[in-house]
Amino acid sequence: MKVILTKDHKDLGKAKSIVEVSPGYAQNFLFKNKLAVPYTKENQRKLEQQLIKEIEDHKQKVLDSQKLKAELEKVELVYKLKVAHVETGETHHSITAKQIMKSLADHGFHLEKHTFEKVFLKTVGPHYVQAKLFGDVEARLEVVIKEDDGK
Repeated sequence: MKVILTKDHKDLGKAKSIVEVSPGYAQNFLFKNKLAVPYTKENQRKLEQQLIKEIEDHKQKVLDSQKLKAELEKVELVYKLKVAHVETGETHHSITAKQIMKSLADHGFHLEKHTFEKVFLKTVGPHYVQAKLFGDVEARLEVVIKEDDGK
């Protein structure tokens, strides 16, 4: 009997796969536990529509991420910190991903927490931070730390 898996199954395959199983196994286990539905033309049509919608949604997310990337890469974040060691340019404090996200929010960009890897910028000068937006789309942000001269 052919069935369409609705959830991943370690022995049969991934969700949305069409697999052949015994009628008893389908009736007594897969259907009862909502792991599969019978393979019919109607269910096949629904599956195809669902897959098409998922592909379209994925394409739209990639396009949105690419637009966001272009906008983010135009932004330059500038921070002023007190310098601890003038020779090395090392500062008393560091700039973290949380501070970068807050600054981006002030510019109108609201990103998710996991967008940035661990970021600890402690030296004066320009730095570049990678922001993982969606899939393979990453933005390269410029973060500049300047010496705070107290003025």
